[in-house]
Amino acid sequence: MLIILDLDGTIVNSETAHFNSFVKAISRHGFKLSILQKKKINDMFGLPVKEIIREVLPDIPDEKARMISDDVKNISISEEFHNVKFTKGAKKFLADNYKKHDLAIATNSSKVFALKAIKGLKMEKFFKMVVTASDVKNAKPDSEMIDLIIKRLGHTKKDSVLIGDSIFDYLSAKKAKIGFVAVLSKSNYKKELKIKAKSFADLSKVKI
Repeated sequence: MLIILDLDGTIVNSETAHFNSFVKAISRHGFKLSILQKKKINDMFGLPVKEIIREVLPDIPDEKARMISDDVKNISISEEFHNVKFTKGAKKFLADNYKKHDLAIATNSSKVFALKAIKGLKMEKFFKMVVTASDVKNAKPDSEMIDLIIKRLGHTKKDSVLIGDSIFDYLSAKKAKIGFVAVLSKSNYKKELKIKAKSFADLSKVKI
């Protein structure tokens, strides 16, 4: 079986690191965020960085949005990476399943951040493949990441499942026509996911 996992909020608790990175990057470009804008950043975790920047600062030029987006990614690994930790039960889940199933990551984080998280938390041996927002044209909620992993690893949609914590993970799995399992410990989408999907408090409760 192929188990595809989201990274942020599913395997690692990186919410503080990412939030601080957004605030620092935006402020260094001369913008002061309101309480509502900060809430919007939190509410949109799970989407690619540039999409969040575009929603929070809709009137800035494309080049400025790109610069802030790049700074968010750089700050997350150079200044905020100490805030990245395993979510509850994640390490045990990976250790229990990587020999029985093929594991892969599909994340809207940048490739640099994802690879640093994998190396920093010593997860290299667990995964057959890692696909990030840097590797595809269309990140989640599109199905491109999922379709690519299934094809490259030689699985079928019937024996593939995505585990994630956001509504964008759910939509990606639905578009790819594969199974979906929600973990809710760090999710901002608990109500929606409990209605739409099989849900668990965290990875320690998931049995496949």
